[in-house]
Amino acid sequence: MPGLDLDIPDEDWLKLNDRDVSLVRPSPAVRGHPQYGLAHLLRHMKLERSDVLVLEPSEPALRDRAELLSRAMAPAEATDTWKIWRQSIEDSRVLDSFHDVALIETANEREEATANRNRASAWARRGFR
Repeated sequence: MPGLDLDIPDEDWLKLNDRDVSLVRPSPAVRGHPQYGLAHLLRHMKLERSDVLVLEPSEPALRDRAELLSRAMAPAEATDTWKIWRQSIEDSRVLDSFHDVALIETANEREEATANRNRASAWARRGFR
């Protein structure tokens, strides 16, 4: 299931289930979370995240990147554990995880599209390395 966050801790994943928590008025913060739709789909299908199989494991740096991004995108109710979690991660793991990631700052969507096109062209010229 592309995009499903398998790294988010179970207790944080459960916070995405607003249907059991608030029958009257669902939390906009929960519904706006990137994983909310997938959590809702799995509930509708009567499946758990553990039922979803990983077809091919990622290399360690990409796994670490996925975990770091997962924690960065934690539900608002789960951010109280960030400090403790971050202290448990070595700086070298963070740096290795993002060694090939670039930050592109633009003023608008048009500049962003142009920057992405130029970056993709450069990537293709290097032979997709």
